[in-house]
Amino acid sequence: MSLSNPPHRAKEDTIYLLDWALFLKEEGTLLELVDPSLGQDYDEEEVITMINVALLCSNVSAAVRPAMSAVVSMLEGKAAVQDFDIADKSKSMDEHKIEEMRKHFQVINRQEISETQTQSMSMDGPWDCCFYI
Repeated sequence: MSLSNPPHRAKEDTIYLLDWALFLKEEGTLLELVDPSLGQDYDEEEVITMINVALLCSNVSAAVRPAMSAVVSMLEGKAAVQDFDIADKSKSMDEHKIEEMRKHFQVINRQEISETQTQSMSMDGPWDCCFYI
């Protein structure tokens, strides 16, 4: 995956990961955010906790975001993850936009899996790592 700037998209064609995450939260399907190349090799409860904490930290208002000490406590399991009202944060999306977002993230996941498999077969030096942003 290239680190260069993506091609220009019209604003109405732009898909935001946060919007997708909020939609999946509403649907109760947050695990769709997990990279499929992990297979089943992850703890679902930990993933749900991390995503929910990330959503709390993404609030537009700094006053509503949790303090970093609270974030650490939630991630360590020492404090319950605060609940938040999705309706205040997300805009209603029409079915077309939802379907477009679903397709977009499925294509990205397939591309990343394919690139990872290709890279793992061709790596032979000490710099055998890659980073996805």
